[in-house]
Amino acid sequence: MKVKKTNLSKWLVALSLTWSATALADSDVTELANGDIVYSAQWNNVIPAGTKLAKVQFLTRNAKENPATIDPGKLSDSNSINVARSLFDTLVRQAPDGRYVGVAAQSWVQSADGLTWTFNLRKNAKWSDGKPVTAHDFVYAWQRLVDPQNGSVYIDYLANANVKNAAQISAGQLAPSALGVEAKDDYTFVVHLSQVTPWFTQLVTLGVLAPVREDKIKQYGDQWTHPQNFVGNGPYVLTENIINGHITFVKNPDYWDAKNVLIEKSQYIFMTDINMIYNKYLANEVLTADIPPSIYNKVLEERPDEVKEYIDPLTWALYFNVNEVPDVRVRQAIKLLIDNRYLTNVILKAGQPTSIFTPTFLADGQLATEEAYFSRPYEENVEQAIALLKEAGYTASKPFSFKIVAPREQLMNVTLVAIQGWLQQKSQGLVKMEATITERKVYEDIVQNKNYQVRLGWTRGDYDQASAFYNTLLCNNGQNSTAWCSAEYDSLVNQANNTVDPEKRAQLYSQANKVIQEQTPVAPIYLKGAYLLKSPALGGLSLKVKRRFLRDYYIIDAQVAPTKK
Repeated sequence: MKVKKTNLSKWLVALSLTWSATALADSDVTELANGDIVYSAQWNNVIPAGTKLAKVQFLTRNAKENPATIDPGKLSDSNSINVARSLFDTLVRQAPDGRYVGVAAQSWVQSADGLTWTFNLRKNAKWSDGKPVTAHDFVYAWQRLVDPQNGSVYIDYLANANVKNAAQISAGQLAPSALGVEAKDDYTFVVHLSQVTPWFTQLVTLGVLAPVREDKIKQYGDQWTHPQNFVGNGPYVLTENIINGHITFVKNPDYWDAKNVLIEKSQYIFMTDINMIYNKYLANEVLTADIPPSIYNKVLEERPDEVKEYIDPLTWALYFNVNEVPDVRVRQAIKLLIDNRYLTNVILKAGQPTSIFTPTFLADGQLATEEAYFSRPYEENVEQAIALLKEAGYTASKPFSFKIVAPREQLMNVTLVAIQGWLQQKSQGLVKMEATITERKVYEDIVQNKNYQVRLGWTRGDYDQASAFYNTLLCNNGQNSTAWCSAEYDSLVNQANNTVDPEKRAQLYSQANKVIQEQTPVAPIYLKGAYLLKSPALGGLSLKVKRRFLRDYYIIDAQVAPTKK
């Protein structure tokens, strides 16, 4: 077959892809004569010349709390997804340089009409028990994800990706076997879409789409992820999972790219106290740590080369259960009483205050605008909030009383104290708030069961496109914990998801943003930002991407060395 190299920048515009032209090099993409597009991007863990590796390649990391699960089909929160990332390979991942590269898939092909994606799996990829990883494992995993009996929070993920029949299956109208996926042979996994999804390469990077072994799940049930039963296809194998203790990974010697995996052993510890983790960093027990805001200036002065600043595509917000807080005037008033700018810039000293749910730096999110109150003096917002509460019928003798729940997280106490202070002191007694902080697992159960009035939490994009955020508030989306349902909003988001033209798509998303702001099921507060301390002994960590992989890291032989284990 005749083959020609296509100009990538021109091709990106033509197909309205949403990632930047630098995300793939020209050599990564080939256009066939029939119009199919072949991707063959790879990542090699190249260590800078002259780097001397430490003899002990052991790394301790902090996961804050035990992950709720490491089962790809049941992952529900960022903590679980982060931990599971070292144990499972998805078809594609984002490399430290920002490109989307093959992992379980060696190459993949998008058909000329954009409706069929064919992933050519690595024939040398094995499970940790030595069995080959096949296309059948992916078929089973994807069918299991959309099966209502599995109960995944991500049950709608493939429907939002426009995989054929996914929406009907998740609604219980078709059997999981009707999903638009097939194993053409042991090493060819084919996905059929109902409509073009230009960002499909990004979608398949999420850990919920990693393969799982049907035989292990049938044999052990939920206990298949216990260390003694576990099998994964990733660079590491689970050897310990001690509740409230630690999780231990060791390098998988049968991994297809084992020669480029340098960390031999890694351990997750669970600590939410930012000061304790900082002290462990000073003792060289961990090689990265967040900086306590109270001593940021001191740390910057003493360790300027170790301080790294980054913004996460993660929006912290108040989420309202609209069944419990049905009056939009009350939801708006609470939003107005919180001083986003002061909280972010003065108290937390990191991040970016916002009134926009979806980060505007994500593809197709750029046209969303801040709400009118955001640029006004805070005292004007307070006046409007008081007027709304009085209009809703609340008085000092009959205030709006509610409970807010939040996960045990760094800086959560100080954040809740600030919010409570504004709500109760600035509202002239019209609001009374009670706060509860819970362990992350308990918090996740509360969220999934919608068992709250108001919660403080976050949304993190599962891929780098605006729909990753907007989809989570669709009426029937499994991640929508607010009980809010707007036909107008769903129509705008679904139109945007089905629109090929990027400018029109961005306009539709911006209109959806206005609906969120007007109806306030969510009150955005700030985009997560952090000042990260990174030891000179840690190599391979990139802040260009939001998902980071243990397999990219290595320990440098330096004066600052990790604690020997």
